[in-house]
Amino acid sequence: MSTPCTITAKYEDGTYHMIYCHFDGGLSMCGEKLIHHYSTLNKIKELLALGDLSWLGNTTRHKPEFWDIWSERAEEDYAEYCCTYRDRGEDSDASVYESHQEYLNEIQHHCQGVAVHYLFENGSWSFLVGDTFVQLTEDVIEHATSY
Repeated sequence: MSTPCTITAKYEDGTYHMIYCHFDGGLSMCGEKLIHHYSTLNKIKELLALGDLSWLGNTTRHKPEFWDIWSERAEEDYAEYCCTYRDRGEDSDASVYESHQEYLNEIQHHCQGVAVHYLFENGSWSFLVGDTFVQLTEDVIEHATSY
């Protein structure tokens, strides 16, 4: 079973760039990786340049052969590497939204089935709870069952 999420960053020009991640999108997996390994806008831009993901790794490195050896991948590879849809030939660039409202409209009306929406803005990560973005912190992750 998967826990899909979206990963979005607000760029310097005010646009919002978003990718989809299919597996392990919960706070204790993707959320924790985002705050520990993707804490600067430059690093997040590297991540978003990969396009949509099957899963998020601790680095932006990726291995196209993951799609050929899906069941044989090592756990350390799973943690370290991203698995991108582009690596199996799919066109999956980040979606770009011109405003915060346009971004919100997209996730509220066209992202049914997505469990968590992450947003990097003003130097920190947050996630959507109802209609409000809540700052993503270690304490929030530790008590994730309340969200």
